[in-house]
Amino acid sequence: MAFDPTSAFSDVCPSVSPALACLMAFARPKPTLDPTFLSSYFRDHSFHITEKNTLGLYRPLQFLRESVIHTRDPKLESRSPANRSLTSIIDEHPQHSSIPQSPLAPIPVAGMASAIPDPTSELPPPPEPQCPSLPPELWIRILSYHTDLLHLWTTCRLVSPIFSAYVEQAFAETHLRTARIDFMLEKHNLGGRTHRPEVPCTFASLGDIGADHSGDGGGEGVGSEGGCVGGGNGRETVWFTDTRPRSAVCAQDVAGFHFQTAHARSRARSKAKVSRKAEDVEASTFNFILERWEDRVRNSKPETPHYVISLGGLVNDTALPELKIDVKRRGISFRWREMLTLFFREQAWLVQLAAQWEHDVEAQILEDRKTVLEGGKPPPRKFLPRVSAMIEIRKQIRRRRLREAYQGNEKMQWAVESLKYFEQCSAYAQGKLKLVTSIRIPGASVGEKWFGSVPLLQGLYLDEWSCMHRIDVKEEHLGLH
Repeated sequence: MAFDPTSAFSDVCPSVSPALACLMAFARPKPTLDPTFLSSYFRDHSFHITEKNTLGLYRPLQFLRESVIHTRDPKLESRSPANRSLTSIIDEHPQHSSIPQSPLAPIPVAGMASAIPDPTSELPPPPEPQCPSLPPELWIRILSYHTDLLHLWTTCRLVSPIFSAYVEQAFAETHLRTARIDFMLEKHNLGGRTHRPEVPCTFASLGDIGADHSGDGGGEGVGSEGGCVGGGNGRETVWFTDTRPRSAVCAQDVAGFHFQTAHARSRARSKAKVSRKAEDVEASTFNFILERWEDRVRNSKPETPHYVISLGGLVNDTALPELKIDVKRRGISFRWREMLTLFFREQAWLVQLAAQWEHDVEAQILEDRKTVLEGGKPPPRKFLPRVSAMIEIRKQIRRRRLREAYQGNEKMQWAVESLKYFEQCSAYAQGKLKLVTSIRIPGASVGEKWFGSVPLLQGLYLDEWSCMHRIDVKEEHLGLH
């Protein structure tokens, strides 16, 4: 029966290449070895013993040499050179009959005795690559066509410092330009699925808020070391602006919803007493909207961001580090690398926790089936629907964000940790109406440290619901559901 080297070595290292598996298998004790099969095996797998691919394989090759020499087939001598590749390599050396005594000694192959070092000494450096590396421009162009931005930022960017620069340049030139930030102008989220008054901001250029961005492409210039944007060249921040015409800003007529508050109308009437022209009313409304936008930006908090970020088919309201606003130029600026890191980090958490939830549910189902097959009775379980499970996972991620944002605030840390108790026993849980006085929160009872702080939990709970609702509505409007 023919000897199969691959199967002989598969129990040791199944992931090894076929050629290396064959070499390592021959080092194991075996009764016989067919040289004809050995030569055809290497020929079929396109394996050639050369100086480069034998480095580090001295001992397996020595056992291979011993096996070939001791099981030499005379009929193999008359075959073609293609079928005699192994024996011919060994026979080319004049001292092929003398086998080295030390198992670690190099194989005496012609033309390689001086090139192969002693395995007991330090190994030589790896061989130089046969193909030249791609220039930075081609790498950036390839990465700009990557559709999975989460994988691109969280995985590809961590390959090496040079590759990180390529990924960041691809974002600066392509992906970041597709991002959009919508600032909500309403003080309170009243629910519903319709379009609400907002200020949409899109990419304008890279650079500081006070820099001159006229004609700035925002993504030019690859450094000499594959370096790209950033590094003290004024491109650590990004500039987003509202490019709508003034009439569209004042109208805010989206899906039949007309935005014009009573306060704006009263201010317009007071400023247009002498001349009641439509232009005066429009100007007053325009200024009021800009003031509301500035207020929303300056009063933004981790629990109430007042904006939604859309990028690469993903929607979230993560932080915008060093957020600044220029009302006159109708633009904002922030640090875009940190923004992308926070944005994709939470998405990676969502993917990881969702996979863990699916694994746990599957394990419980398999355990119940095993119990039934053994004649037992599985314990009662209540599995959440996937939609409800995803909502709970999103809550965990948002609360983790709040704990990081309020690390030095003991009261907020307590409030975030107490949200799980509040939603279980409050009037909002399971549709059961309960009075606020009946809520039992650890640390909030009479005489305890946080007595009287239940309204803070109510505010955090409503803010959490409001932000998640805005994200879901924005996904529907963008056609992501």
